[in-house]
Amino acid sequence: MKNIKILLVICLLLFILQSNISSAQESRVIYTIVEDSKSFIDVTLNFMDTITTDKIQVTSYKKYNDNTIQITYRVSKDGELLNKISINKVELKLKLGNEVLPNIVLKDETSHDISFFADVSEQTPYHNSILNLYNRGVLTGYSDNTFKPDQPITREEFCQLFVKATKLNLSNIELNIFTDVANDRWSKNVINALAVKGILKGKESGKFNPTDNIIFGEVAAILDRTYSFVNIKNRIDYKHMKIEHWANEYVLNLLNADIINEEDDFYKNYTLNKNLTRAECVNIINRVVNGYKIDK
Repeated sequence: MKNIKILLVICLLLFILQSNISSAQESRVIYTIVEDSKSFIDVTLNFMDTITTDKIQVTSYKKYNDNTIQITYRVSKDGELLNKISINKVELKLKLGNEVLPNIVLKDETSHDISFFADVSEQTPYHNSILNLYNRGVLTGYSDNTFKPDQPITREEFCQLFVKATKLNLSNIELNIFTDVANDRWSKNVINALAVKGILKGKESGKFNPTDNIIFGEVAAILDRTYSFVNIKNRIDYKHMKIEHWANEYVLNLLNADIINEEDDFYKNYTLNKNLTRAECVNIINRVVNGYKIDK
């Protein structure tokens, strides 16, 4: 009987040890960033929603591409906490506009990959933006570790993503603004709060159509109604601006703020009624997150 008890205790200890190891392996590391000056940024790495005594130690950083920095780290149970780093953007020769933050990709030194998502590679359009918002703790993806970058995104999904990424300060609105957004709908609070601020406009008969796919023109309108952007150019000679559409003014403002780029595929084709993909929406939101703006 004594031997059986000892065996049970050993099994229990091994189970706890294995659980701790698995928990540490699955702990997600994210970053926060502050611009210390026009030359320096301060980056801090932390665990996301995890209580652990493990230590994050930044081991190196380098230029990943013209607007992205790769930070390599390790997770250790021993040693000193080294989760903060100051980086000289100028020294890395990044090609960033004034008051624009770089993308950050995080790499565990024990892994060969920088992407968590099985369907996002360096060849995926806007993969830098996807990785940046993932590493900020904004994106989670699907249960099968995919992001599905080419799929469309609904109006309510976009609103939720936009508010989470930009950390927009919204009031809790109890009343229902739209007839098709019920009290028990998961997106109700975000939709109602954005509507009260004048950022969202409804459809016919007081509806919002939350499950409709969002289109290019609607995305441009939401962003431009939310922010005033600094470092604005004053061009009106962009291609396609002679095509009449209700969202032209919003698109023009975002072009002048470099939130939309003339080389973006969805702009080059200029179909403002086009359903934007998840990757395209993330890219536009990421530019807002990295760019300098003020609330209207």
